[in-house]
Amino acid sequence: MSTMQPPYGYPQAPAPKKESKVNLFAGLGCVGVFVIGLFIVAFAVASGVKQDAHTIAAVPVAGRHTITYVLSGSGAPEVTYGPSGSDIKGSLPMHVVNPMGGADSYSITAQLQGGGDVTCQIEVDGKVISRATATGGYNIAMCQIEQDPIRNEWINAN
Repeated sequence: MSTMQPPYGYPQAPAPKKESKVNLFAGLGCVGVFVIGLFIVAFAVASGVKQDAHTIAAVPVAGRHTITYVLSGSGAPEVTYGPSGSDIKGSLPMHVVNPMGGADSYSITAQLQGGGDVTCQIEVDGKVISRATATGGYNIAMCQIEQDPIRNEWINAN
């Protein structure tokens, strides 16, 4: 059986619209991002790691400043600290004061070695900028500060 064609001179009927899959992919992408976010939050809560979610204080970048790395707790964590690009070893307890150089960021990381608890803290000119705590297992406490180029001050980068 053949389909009838309209006579010569009559316009063809428009082709049916195909459904766009853009909305489907956008919706799936949003759901995927949400699920990944839930996994990250669940992992942080389950791992016993606590980091302050806000900037504790802010200190202007310009001028001469001192940075203080503080570490307290129990156990024998693996500790590294210093300006970006460095890997200085440390140990518990720790209270190191240095003049700040020209680095864009500074950090201290303490990984527990099977147990204990550890709290790290970074201060600039005596003001706490970043603080984090880890408890048990091989959890990690990491404090990091960086320059905020818009506000021109040191801020918590965690």
